[in-house]
Amino acid sequence: MTNLNTQPAAIRRRTIYVDRAIQKWLLIALVTFEIVLVSAALWLLYLQLNAMVEDNLYRIHFSGEANIDPALLRNMLLGLGGLVAINIAVLLMVDWFWTRHINSILQPLIKLLNKVEVLNFSEDEPVEKSHKVVEFAHVWRNNERQRLFKLRTEIAKLDVSGDASAAQAKERKQAALENILKLLP
Repeated sequence: MTNLNTQPAAIRRRTIYVDRAIQKWLLIALVTFEIVLVSAALWLLYLQLNAMVEDNLYRIHFSGEANIDPALLRNMLLGLGGLVAINIAVLLMVDWFWTRHINSILQPLIKLLNKVEVLNFSEDEPVEKSHKVVEFAHVWRNNERQRLFKLRTEIAKLDVSGDASAAQAKERKQAALENILKLLP
């Protein structure tokens, strides 16, 4: 079994749940978008309230009570409904982009793991846009390819009897078996 300390730093397993670069830019985009959206909604609300005040400003001799509550409620509901609708549309768009990003990582990784599943350790075609996870999988696969090649070489040594005496052949086979045990996971 391979000790974690003997593995290269590039393939040591770490628990990383976030992609800081993506998370930072999504947060910046979210805050900027919300500031612009709320500012636009407040500006539209200002224009609507200004128009309502202008309509009701010069009603000095109005006989009934000026009831602008329904108009205020309608404007508030339109503003909130617009904010919710735009946020839902943006969430759907971000979900679509995020799904594409995740699939661009998972498709090459699944293809690579399917090759490993059938013990196909042949050379891979170069990937034009790769992610860290896929690069780590390629490093692991190359290490496995080398380990299996060494294992095959050691197994082949078991079959060779050669011109050596029985004691020497037994020592060689014992050494090959020890090397095989070291190479097994």
